[in-house]
Amino acid sequence: MVRVRIKFWILLVAASLAFGCASKPAKKGEIPEGSLNQESDDDALLEGLNTEQKKSSPRELEVKYQKIAQALKTKSEKDLLDSASLILFEDPDDVKTLNALALFYINRGKLGLAKQYLARALKKGSNEAGVQNNLGIVLAAEGNQDEAITAFKKAISIDGSNIAAATNLGLIYAKYGAYNKALPLLEHAHDSNKSDTNVAVALAVSYRGTNNASNAAKIYKGLVTGSDDVAMLLDYAEMLVYELKSESEARVVLNKIRFLDPSGEIVDRVIQLERQLK
Repeated sequence: MVRVRIKFWILLVAASLAFGCASKPAKKGEIPEGSLNQESDDDALLEGLNTEQKKSSPRELEVKYQKIAQALKTKSEKDLLDSASLILFEDPDDVKTLNALALFYINRGKLGLAKQYLARALKKGSNEAGVQNNLGIVLAAEGNQDEAITAFKKAISIDGSNIAAATNLGLIYAKYGAYNKALPLLEHAHDSNKSDTNVAVALAVSYRGTNNASNAAKIYKGLVTGSDDVAMLLDYAEMLVYELKSESEARVVLNKIRFLDPSGEIVDRVIQLERQLK
């Protein structure tokens, strides 16, 4: 089965100072075998998860944060630090400013700096969903997956409409094969943003992993056109051959993989599938 790639959702630009989400890749880590199944509070957590994404508030972003939001948009470290320093001079524990600095350095891959700002933000903002979500991303990037799961869950318990944290938790579950736990979270995320192929693939893998090949096929069909993701295409082809017994569609997908000129193990698996169709 295709390996789920994690591309974490973070709170970005003005959204980091209020609400909302965007995507940004983070490094992969490993979860000790069985650790995902030791969680016992998932049902209670999901009961508090809203089925609709929170709407943007009509109110203007507070004036004092507008320059920070602009600096995040332009990715200017100097402008961000200049704007942040003015706010932090007045209030060294301003949670929104510290969280904005943290996500800037998450984007830059400077996890040490991000952790420093998050540590400060957590002093007063431990009950801020955005802070907990960004903490989860840093922890996961460092390989501390169990702690990351705890942070994402806390973000959701604080704000059931926090789509970023719900998505990130679902992606971790899917990556490590806890498909039953991943499904409701990824369905929620996919409904909120159907253009995110990372989430769509993870959802399809989770459907297949829970023996729901027909739903997985619906997702895969929407991804096949224009895709050069050989791993995803191969997973779809295998499902068509072994589970859905759809030879004609399988041939189409296998021909597409051939066109992409795969090599190594991929070629061997394609040949094996083609033999099943003869």
